[in-house]
Amino acid sequence: EDQLTCLTQACELAEVMDPSSAPLLTTVDVFESQASWSKEAICRAAEAFTSGGRVEVDRRALHSEAVHGLLPKGGCICGREGQQPEDCWCRQSILACSLHGFR
Repeated sequence: EDQLTCLTQACELAEVMDPSSAPLLTTVDVFESQASWSKEAICRAAEAFTSGGRVEVDRRALHSEAVHGLLPKGGCICGREGQQPEDCWCRQSILACSLHGFR
């Protein structure tokens, strides 16, 4: 449930940045990746669909620890290191930026 909420909120943020992408949640698939983890690996074109603009999101983007590991010094852009995940918006912010950049 937490991952679904995070993904929904990230899509809503990306739609605010680009209203023409709405409804974004209907075009996003979450996948398990064995690739090395980086900011560039958060989103990619869905391989199973040659058209339609579907996006695959690496499931690690929905985990605070993984996202914080991508930030300088493993920090939190919210300035809330050590807070509960629901108090931090790093996952949603980074994922929204990745989705926006991908589209």
